[in-house]
Amino acid sequence: LSFQFVSSSLVQKEPGTPVSFRASLAQLADEARRVGQFYAKEDGFSGNVIVYRDGHVISNESYGLANVEWRIPATETTRFAICSETKQFTAASILLLQEQGLLHTTDKLSQHYPETPEAWKDVTLRQLLQHTSGIPDGVRISGTGGYDQGQRTPQEIVRSVATQPLVFPSGSRTEYNNMGYVMLGLVIEKVSGQTYAEFLQKHFFAPLNMQDSGLGSTTEVIPNKAYGYIPGKPVKAADPLPYDILYSAGGIYSTGADLAKWLIALHGGRVLKHESYDEMTTADPDGFGYGLKVSIQHGQKDIGHDGQWAGFISENDYFPATKTGLIVLTNQANGPSTPGTHSITTNLMALACDEHAIVRALGGEQNVNPAILQRYVGTYRSSDSDSKDTLQIAIVDHHLRLTPAGHSTSTLMAQAETRFYMKEWDGEAEFREDHSGVVTLDIFTVSVWSGFQLPTSPSLSSRGSLKTVTINLAASLMDFLHGASGRGDRELAGTRGRRLPVSGCSSRKEIRYSAGATVRTDRWKHPLCLSGLGCYESSLSFSLECSG
Repeated sequence: LSFQFVSSSLVQKEPGTPVSFRASLAQLADEARRVGQFYAKEDGFSGNVIVYRDGHVISNESYGLANVEWRIPATETTRFAICSETKQFTAASILLLQEQGLLHTTDKLSQHYPETPEAWKDVTLRQLLQHTSGIPDGVRISGTGGYDQGQRTPQEIVRSVATQPLVFPSGSRTEYNNMGYVMLGLVIEKVSGQTYAEFLQKHFFAPLNMQDSGLGSTTEVIPNKAYGYIPGKPVKAADPLPYDILYSAGGIYSTGADLAKWLIALHGGRVLKHESYDEMTTADPDGFGYGLKVSIQHGQKDIGHDGQWAGFISENDYFPATKTGLIVLTNQANGPSTPGTHSITTNLMALACDEHAIVRALGGEQNVNPAILQRYVGTYRSSDSDSKDTLQIAIVDHHLRLTPAGHSTSTLMAQAETRFYMKEWDGEAEFREDHSGVVTLDIFTVSVWSGFQLPTSPSLSSRGSLKTVTINLAASLMDFLHGASGRGDRELAGTRGRRLPVSGCSSRKEIRYSAGATVRTDRWKHPLCLSGLGCYESSLSFSLECSG
């Protein structure tokens, strides 16, 4: 028996799927504009959305407010904190120094940073780049975006954990780590003889005419900057970003237009030599390159990274098969919860990769044989023994209708014979039927990320000849209905108060959860690697193998 909850509408198909994409630039640009407008109106998205192809920006649209207090609109020149997208600049800097013969990624950290603590002396630069170093993460936080007030400089961060041993033997596993990229920034300064900010300006920002980009400072006045906000009613101001601490792990600010210049140049061979770019984008078993994550989305290779701090989220994805890229920046976020941001990204990824894609923002549907729809009709009960939640699937006016008990309904609009988007809510549903007639219902949600209940055991209900695996409603959906999406939890809530902490960015790990259930794999499809907050995912998938 299987249960799956997916917190994004992304579908990870097998590599080798024939490339299918919207060839018309005008069509893709128009659809990108309509998607942005839909989620600005539907969810209150605030930020900048860019689509580029083959070296040219084809759509650059802004929505919402850069400053809520003064009602200043976001524009193409609004400067956003890009948080962990900074890491790709740090990684490219290391590779540029390697091209100059000043270091090698296989070098030990201690060769280039004499103040390296004794316990870390054998850690290599490559291990820092790919989050396998095992060094303790000294970029400490408190609450939803606060930070340790005792930390003022990167050097102080190092000293604060210098006496601690490695968390795990270097190279033995992957665990997302901001401290590794702080150390790389210090290496860049030692080797180049320049500050990290000076190195970025000389080698990247100035040559690429990125006039709206820079390394932020806690005391610097940044013109045209977006202020960060915690979404809700009312919207609240987020804590100021501790740029001096985020440093080479998450301290850059930029505009969507400047990021497009950078990404077009990086992926177009104008930043690094071919062999350096290949090294940067070659993924380890956990999907990490250097400052980038590599995955397969909609059958295409996707190279990208995401970033987050309280009040800000940045996302970028690049599909080399079609030379198409997406950039989404927002200044409204509470943890990974953000109005419209992930929805825009997932809608645009589908449109960029699949010429037949049907997405909620644009409407439309595929015709499905009524006999197929009839197979999905039934009652779905939560497998959580503590929960009374039920869900009805019925046919109304030739469409499937999803109704959680005690709540309003949503019409399911067909994207394919087995996959549907929810017309009234920002989510999707997928039905899978095995050879014995057992139907599994997967609930997908995109923008709601407050935590969800995991089932303690599965149960079956029989309805005529149809057997349905009864699933837990994914509490992400139930939390949405109950208005609990603003909690910004840092953990996944389990039943009876048990909690599973979210940590690391391992592509495969085993977690013992409760009697009769083992979380066998969690696949990190689309990483949201957070400056100072650890690692979360906008596309987290759990598979359960249950006994009994």
